[in-house]
This record gives sequence, structure tokens and C-alpha cells, in this order.
Amino acid sequence: MSEFAAIINVISEIVVKVLNITIDVACGILCVCGCISPWRLFEFFQLIGKVNVHDFRKFALAFFCIALVDFLAFPLGFASLLSPIRWRELFYAFYRYFLAGTTEEICLQLRLNLFQIFCKAFIDIISFPFFILSLFSPIRTRASLRLAHDYLVGLYSANL
Repeated sequence: MSEFAAIINVISEIVVKVLNITIDVACGILCVCGCISPWRLFEFFQLIGKVNVHDFRKFALAFFCIALVDFLAFPLGFASLLSPIRWRELFYAFYRYFLAGTTEEICLQLRLNLFQIFCKAFIDIISFPFFILSLFSPIRTRASLRLAHDYLVGLYSANL
């Protein structure tokens, strides 16, 4: 029975080593995928020397997730340029980012601001045609003309 237990023990060690190698290769692939954008590549070379072997999996997964958020946040942020009302807010978010430096909290805050600005710009873009339609609404046009008439009559009678 001890020979059978030894064989099972060896097989289990081989399976664990193969799984660890597979997970490390998958994490390496995720890490390389996270380096696609140039600004992430620079940060990768800064941080890779500080990561030890045991924390590589956490680092690779975090690096990939941040790169994925970048690929979502920055195009959405630039899509909010379609709404001129949000330009000031967008440029101010980038100004604060470049002025404050590149700490993780500031980077995360910039990405969050880009998502928020996009959502506001999306609502602006959706609501703008309804605003234009409301200008030509017969109900509001009549009320507006009545108010304009009363205002002009008041101005005319005050000048006499």
C-alpha cells in the first residue's frame, strides 16, 4: 500500500506543478496584454522589478484589469467631446491629473471622472433633440407668444 501512496503522491505533485505553470503562463499572457498601450508599458517596466515571484499573479491580474479599464475609460472620455457642454469638465479632469502627478488614487479618480463625464454627455446628446422639439411645440409656442405680447404691450404702455 505504501508504493501506491507514493505513486499517488508523485502524481499529485506533478499535477500541482503543471497547474502552477499553466496559471503562471496565463498570468504572463494577461500581463503582456496589459502592456499593449504605451503608457502602461512604461509603468510595467517601472514596477516589474519590485514584484516578487509570489505576488506576480496578483500583479499580472491587477495590471490587466487596469489596462482593460483604460481601454474603456479613455475612448468614452474622448467620446464625451461630442457634447461641448462637457469640454470644460473633461479638460479640468485631465488638468488635475497632470498637475497632481500619477499616484494610483489620482489615476483611478481620472478614470472614474471620464466615466462620469461620458454618462453626462450621453444624457446631453440624447436630450438635445427633445429640447429642439420642445421649442417647436404648439402648446409652448402659444404660451410664449402670449407672454411676449404681454411684455411688449407693457413696454409700449409704459413709454406713453
